[in-house]
Amino acid sequence: MPGGTVPTIRVLPLTETDRPWANALLTERWGSTRMVTRGAVHDLTQLPGLVAWYGATARACCSTGQPERNGKSSRSTARWPDTA
Repeated sequence: MPGGTVPTIRVLPLTETDRPWANALLTERWGSTRMVTRGAVHDLTQLPGLVAWYGATARACCSTGQPERNGKSSRSTARWPDTA
């Protein structure tokens, strides 16, 4: 930002206070708070997650998922569109 201050980006754990808007964002962007990976259905409302904050505004959230038997974990990410 020419001549201005660049806001700090922070990534923090998703809290219970964040859940309502995070669930609404996932539903808006993905159509559901459920995700299917490798034949298993995951309820994202019950999984831990992260929130990316740009200054004082939440810009994205993601579910960090749970490890599966093969050592991989499922993840989903939703973000707001860039605004001017």
